Amino acid sequence: MDENEDFQHLEEMIANLQVKQKQILKGMLDYPIQIDSAIRILSDPSRQLATTPNNITRIHKILKELEKQGLVTCRNRQYSLTELGREIVKHLSNKSLTPRRDAQRKERLKKSYDFLELHRQGLSYQQIADKYGISRERVRQILSTNPEFEAYRQKQKEKNYR
Repeated sequence: MDENEDFQHLEEMIANLQVKQKQILKGMLDYPIQIDSAIRILSDPSRQLATTPNNITRIHKILKELEKQGLVTCRNRQYSLTELGREIVKHLSNKSLTPRRDAQRKERLKKSYDFLELHRQGLSYQQIADKYGISRERVRQILSTNPEFEAYRQKQKEKNYR
């Protein structure tokens, strides 16, 4: 299978997953699920996995279905993600951005580049903060999200040491 076919296969598998199955898979990225003989969940559940008495049996059934699909494996009553399961979760995480959140992320990145340009022109954090009506600390936080800012700071340090 080439990379495009792998991608299509993942897309098909994700399309066939139910919402609860996706939630359980995402939760298992951080927390393997351990179930005792009375079908109680012993491990710390993730925030995405509500474990009320009414749905624990359902969760166990879903885990069995996911195991049949090759997305989780069970050893000593502990369910954990397989490599395919991890790929699915990674793919789900990449797709989880909504268009609105994606637009917000782009806007924040644009703002960080605007701040970086002002800083390159010699404005201090406080001067940028005054211009935008925010705190100096917030300017520092926004600049720290810019992928080019750390490289710029390193160049400035080297320049000052010469």
